[in-house]
Amino acid sequence: MTWLLAVAAIAACTRHIPAPPPPTPTAPTPQPTPTVELQPGPHSPLADVDLPAGVVFAGNSSLEERWNYSAPYDDTVAFFRKQFATGRKYDTHGATWWRDLPPCYNATRHESPPGGWVMRDSTLWVWADANTSLSVEVFRPSSTITPTEIVIGYTRRDSSYVCNRA
Repeated sequence: MTWLLAVAAIAACTRHIPAPPPPTPTAPTPQPTPTVELQPGPHSPLADVDLPAGVVFAGNSSLEERWNYSAPYDDTVAFFRKQFATGRKYDTHGATWWRDLPPCYNATRHESPPGGWVMRDSTLWVWADANTSLSVEVFRPSSTITPTEIVIGYTRRDSSYVCNRA
């Protein structure tokens, strides 16, 4: 019985400490969408370039191919940048030649290739000499021209056309 009285006395003398309040819920911090490395799919003989897996052929002529893509735009552009960074020949600025054509630049910025010209509706890569030009363009899903399309053009030109190499 004394044992029971001792426990009751200890309980009566023990100060009650309230539990901490529950944490205030906060909005989750948005996490960036991870970039997915796309796998190679069909090969474009016109540009001699691999296309990302999942593209769907949308038509062609002797000088143009059109492909629809469903992967995220940024991942599709990254796929081409990686491929164009592994050119067979490089100029003095580190830009790649493709199909024996030298790279073209947008003014004095050396972004094409492998970086490409990032524009409002698309990213474009261009190679050309005085007689021939090759372009690969990936259009954004929001493009008002050709959304979610990859357009490859191979054109014979007259000798008056030479792209910027500054």
